[in-house]
Amino acid sequence: MFVRLEAPVSRAELAFKFAQVDSEIQHLPITLPFPGGVLKSRPEDKTGPDYIRILIENNQDVWDKYMNHPYLQELAKGTASLDGFRYYMIQDTKYVEKYISVRMASVSTSAFEDVQEFAMKLPHTVSYVDAMNQICENSLGLPRAVVKDTPLSKRLQASVDFNVSIAREGNWFEMHIALVPCIIGYSDIGFKLARDPRTIRNSPYYRLWVLLNADNSYAQAYHTFINRNIAHYWTPQAEEQWNKIFRRACELEMDFLDVARDLSSPYRIVDNGTYMIKNFSEGTVMTLRGGRSTEGTPVILSKSDGSLSQKWKLVASKDGYTLQNVASGTFAAIVKIGKELLIRGSKKPTRWWINPILLPSETADDPPAYQFFMSTEVQHVMDVCRLPPLWTLLQDAWEIFLPFMDPQPPDDHRLVSESDLAVAVIARDNCEVSSQIWTLDACT
Repeated sequence: MFVRLEAPVSRAELAFKFAQVDSEIQHLPITLPFPGGVLKSRPEDKTGPDYIRILIENNQDVWDKYMNHPYLQELAKGTASLDGFRYYMIQDTKYVEKYISVRMASVSTSAFEDVQEFAMKLPHTVSYVDAMNQICENSLGLPRAVVKDTPLSKRLQASVDFNVSIAREGNWFEMHIALVPCIIGYSDIGFKLARDPRTIRNSPYYRLWVLLNADNSYAQAYHTFINRNIAHYWTPQAEEQWNKIFRRACELEMDFLDVARDLSSPYRIVDNGTYMIKNFSEGTVMTLRGGRSTEGTPVILSKSDGSLSQKWKLVASKDGYTLQNVASGTFAAIVKIGKELLIRGSKKPTRWWINPILLPSETADDPPAYQFFMSTEVQHVMDVCRLPPLWTLLQDAWEIFLPFMDPQPPDDHRLVSESDLAVAVIARDNCEVSSQIWTLDACT
């Protein structure tokens, strides 16, 4: 039902492409994309020490903190802030742009052949930035102007400065050590989370982050690359410096994960205002039954009639949007009844992340389509379901006993109207079907 955008390469793959000219890692020597020339091939070191493991073991405390960073757990559980994730993805894009500029500057004084070989890899890196911009715009609702105008975080600027300082010293092999936490770390994290049965799989974080980093083939290749070449450059002094670089690089990667918490104001994917919320599948609109302010009043779908019970005031906050009914002043909130998560009117709002989606038949004239994610558990989205036959039986019983009631109920006496019998608004696991798609009509 949804359009699947081509995902950018993973951060591990991107970093790896910076370090590789040949398509096969075994085809050493490998020309580096900055001054320094060629790494020496030492096939006899294939069965030698695992220097990556040694680096990790020498810095196990900081590596374990990195691998178990709280933000990674939030992404896996689906409890991370979607706005925070948006900011993180913007910063990832901005960082790569800056990183490309730094690496371009680092080859400016190299031999022309080195510049040519680096230019061969530029399409990979530039396409990564283009793909990230596309993901931000089409999958996260962030126009390119927003991405462009967002400054690089101080946290990530520190990482850029760190790489620049290493490049200026001209020790190009140390640049590879600095990339180990990125290439090996992200792949290890993604690979682990993708195979953990506890990881929530129907969330934007799984599709746009976990799966993206779950391919560990580049990490394995880089692992081999380091082990086959590091012995040629090893000295006691070099090993001491590599440990310092590796440790600092791990700390900077943790700072990058912390950037998601730096967002101070919400992204307004939809402008604050009053809307009618139409279901894409049913063609009817979200309605608070009778516009009543009674706690627990059902939220259902009905034909659009312009009544206040069908109008909802959307207000963005750092924790998501609230949906307040104009007629009652109550909010659309999730109430668990049995195994179902029903949406009812309540004085206590549920907060929702609103996220755009692309439809296969979407044209410029079509209204934008959205999903409403429960902010604390993004695997749950707003959906609809047809009421079971039991409701019809209850309605019939109500009609039978109605004439014997004293006093008589008001004219609006039905348990549910004919349209109410069709569809109720609920929350369900995200499975990307048309009943989970909504459009918004602004009210004047």
